[in-house]
Amino acid sequence: MFLVQRGELLNRFDPSAYKSTFYFTSNLYPMEKLSKVAFINPKTTFDKLEVNSEISFIPMEAVNEYSGAVSAIYSKKVSETKGFTRFVENDLIWAKITPCMQNGKSAVARNLRQGFGCGSTEFFVIRPKSGDLLVDYLHFLLRDKRILETAQNFFGGSAGQQRVAIGFLENFPVPIPTMDIQQQIVAQMQAAYAEKRQKEAQAAQLLASIDGYLLEKLGITLPQAVEKKKTFVVWSDKVSGGRFDPKLYLPSSKNLLDCLCTSKYESTLLKNIVNQSVSGDWGIEDAKEGYSKCLVIRATEFDNRYNLKLENSRVKYRYILNEKLSKLDVQANDLLIEKSGGSTDQPVGRIALITNDILNENAIGFSNFVHKIRLSSAVHPEFVYYFLKLIHNIKVTDLMQSQTNGIRNLIMREYLNIPIPIPPMNIQTEIVTHISTLRTQAQQLETEAKTALTSAKAAVEKSILG
Repeated sequence: MFLVQRGELLNRFDPSAYKSTFYFTSNLYPMEKLSKVAFINPKTTFDKLEVNSEISFIPMEAVNEYSGAVSAIYSKKVSETKGFTRFVENDLIWAKITPCMQNGKSAVARNLRQGFGCGSTEFFVIRPKSGDLLVDYLHFLLRDKRILETAQNFFGGSAGQQRVAIGFLENFPVPIPTMDIQQQIVAQMQAAYAEKRQKEAQAAQLLASIDGYLLEKLGITLPQAVEKKKTFVVWSDKVSGGRFDPKLYLPSSKNLLDCLCTSKYESTLLKNIVNQSVSGDWGIEDAKEGYSKCLVIRATEFDNRYNLKLENSRVKYRYILNEKLSKLDVQANDLLIEKSGGSTDQPVGRIALITNDILNENAIGFSNFVHKIRLSSAVHPEFVYYFLKLIHNIKVTDLMQSQTNGIRNLIMREYLNIPIPIPPMNIQTEIVTHISTLRTQAQQLETEAKTALTSAKAAVEKSILG
């Protein structure tokens, strides 16, 4: 049960529209409905354009939900634009369909060919009626996550194809500061987003440098790309009793695998430094005698950039048979390997390191799509973790996967035969320290980027609300 003031009713009387709402209700500036200060889905004609001339085309996937900008602009002839949403330079396009709307797919259409564009039918088009409302200021309001959450109360349609009702935008309350205040807000937010992009780019550069550093430290040089040939020769003794798909035997694949043996340090096979190798278990959903509740790590928790993402609400808790749980025996410095999953541009074989922080939070299990190995004391577990992360990044695991029913599976016997260079322990520790420092610096930059944007939003919100 909850209360709604009569003045807050937005021409809707179903309670779902008022479950959780947020609006920029200002105590300082006049409030107007969006439909009074802007056109929503205004009629746009291309009558003055030649039918064979080209205008801009913006599909939904060309709008970046993170930057709130158009990441790519395509073109279409005017004669090809029937059925698409039409807009002009400086119109705001705002996704109305799930999940694009709540993901924040919206942008101001700029640098359009001839000043005209068309795009997905799943965009609302919003155009200020006068110079008293800056479109970038309006975009800032409509990009706010709390506004997007409020808009979900106005969904209609089937579960898989829900769309925001146009009434949400028509009745959306807009605070109207003076033009100089709107300009200050836009400038402040643009500066904050620029700072965020800069710090994120610096973080990405640090992370991207890790593989190069590790290869150089180990004395490994990746092979040059070779011309792809439709036919090539493989001796029968290389194939007999093994795999028959050609990818593994391509000259480029052979060169990539061979380069792993060129380290200035002696190498051994991964299986020779593994003390324990265990497959996972998905467990059961409901509590049962003889079972224990665990956070079960799945492939979806593997993070391509850092380690594991276990902070979100999507993690899964399952019940695993106590006998099986004792065999899983997850401990600090164990390595988890993604052995099933992947995608077209992401092979299986992502790697994760179990840390004390992870174990302190929950009892841990791992799914049947994940494999665990425990290393011998002859190696630094973090060094092996970083090396196996490199192996995945340079697409070695792409050569060690099979595919059944659309799922990619890592061939564990081949993976465990990967040659691992073994530097002296002091060199392993030096490598671990250096890479850990780079990752810490990158995370700090990303934290600063988020803080800068959060602080700017809070300051702007205060200036609007009073």
